[in-house]
Amino acid sequence: MPFKPQVASLFHGAHIIVGTAGRILKHIKEENIDLSNVKNLVLDEADKMLDMGFYDDIMEIINILPKQRHSMLFSATYEHNIETLSSSILSNPIFVEVKAQKAKIKQLFYKCDKQNRKNLLVPVITQNKAQSILIFANMKIECDDIADFLDELGVDVLTLHSDLDQKERDEVFALFKSKSYPVLIASDVASRGLDVDDIDLVINFELAKDVKVHTHRIGRTARAGKGGIAISFYDNDEDKVDDIKDDFDDIVFDEIENIVDDTSFKIDSEFRTLFIDAGKKHKLRKGDVIGALTAGIGLHKDEIGLIESQNFRTYVAIKKDKIDFVLKALKDTKIKGKNYRYNKL
Repeated sequence: MPFKPQVASLFHGAHIIVGTAGRILKHIKEENIDLSNVKNLVLDEADKMLDMGFYDDIMEIINILPKQRHSMLFSATYEHNIETLSSSILSNPIFVEVKAQKAKIKQLFYKCDKQNRKNLLVPVITQNKAQSILIFANMKIECDDIADFLDELGVDVLTLHSDLDQKERDEVFALFKSKSYPVLIASDVASRGLDVDDIDLVINFELAKDVKVHTHRIGRTARAGKGGIAISFYDNDEDKVDDIKDDFDDIVFDEIENIVDDTSFKIDSEFRTLFIDAGKKHKLRKGDVIGALTAGIGLHKDEIGLIESQNFRTYVAIKKDKIDFVLKALKDTKIKGKNYRYNKL
């Protein structure tokens, strides 16, 4: 089965306002939540927030907050609507702009009817020898359908869409960042804020609704000056294709007959993730985990990958052939004098 996150929460962390504004207002009106001590307001992905139509709910929440506070607004673009929002909630703000670097993204477009696209996914991945792949679809149901298809072929996949709350998303991000799963299938909830290095390949199973979203999607590859590949399927989307071509003059239009499945390449991950039921709030540090795994049970440092430490849980990437040994050994090993619950994800 495709991986399903094991944790859940109502609130969406940094995206609490964007994702749950209506529910927060309900809690405020029922006096289940007290915001009188809020000292910092952060509006992240402000342009996306406005695109999703949350302006009225956001402003209602903001008007309830204390007037004396620090307010920060972050946005990937600074169009007129963002300027209007900024002037309504910020007082004498400092404007900071980060210059965009030219990404080295090779874009390939393939004209293909939708029912045949799933059969092209594995050949596209193997032909490009991609080890970290992000596939975008427009609807949750499409994400799940693609995940089930690849899972039946024996490919380990993660899914990320609007049904997941922030803690579930954090777990998916941790597993994908740790290179424990080679494929992440996502709706546009992941086209922003997904800070993962070394994504080799972005596949647009369907074209994005507009050029701005397309830009954010393909920008998940070629991070930190590295190169990347973005492949887009289209059929009766000529208008969208023309809009994208206006912004990108280096798109290569290729034929699906040129996609060749490299059967010698295995879509797999080198690591698997160990879940520890403790985190920063328990004073569990990355150094403590490394010490327990190396000095404690004899694991080599090169057999340990990314360690993602969150408030109440820790994710540790372990070489796949060592994960069962680690789980067994940790049952008799304490970390900082304590026993914790461990699981393999």
